[in-house]
Amino acid sequence: MICMERQYHTHLGFTLLEIMVAISVIALLASMGYVSYQEFNRRQALIGANQTFRSNLRDIQSKASSGVKPTSGVCNSPNTLTGYQVSYINSTQYRSEAFCSAGATGIQVTYTLASGLQFHSSFATFQFRGLGLGLTPAVRVDNIRIRTTGAVPNAQTHWYSLCIAASGEIKECGYSKGTTVPSCITC
Repeated sequence: MICMERQYHTHLGFTLLEIMVAISVIALLASMGYVSYQEFNRRQALIGANQTFRSNLRDIQSKASSGVKPTSGVCNSPNTLTGYQVSYINSTQYRSEAFCSAGATGIQVTYTLASGLQFHSSFATFQFRGLGLGLTPAVRVDNIRIRTTGAVPNAQTHWYSLCIAASGEIKECGYSKGTTVPSCITC
């Protein structure tokens, strides 16, 4: 009689296929996490730039309303402060400048957007008038749009828009992503 014994082999370890599947799953999860992290960073940078831009505009508006004159003396008698003008320089810079009667100017400050951001297009020069008298010209400034950089807006472009009412009120129009640009209809 031949006795047949069953031999059981215990496997110590993983097969190559199991290791490759596990590595693939980990790589897929890591790449999705990285893309989400990049999107989060772009959005936060854009929101931060918009908040800085709004803050700068409010600071300029406050100087005009409170009558802060340039220390250079260009607004001394007989000249008076008429307001602070905000103008577009290029896709990443804008300037504020104090204006006095008789065309005298002073306190010129240039601001630059954070790296990787730009204005979508130029915006009209406007002036916050003194004593809270609103804007000159007395029309609203529509759709000042800040976006992530790139030659052509595409599905990955992040946008933030704001507008300034003729009264001088600065309104946020919102955030969007892709080719749909947020529009200000409430100013």
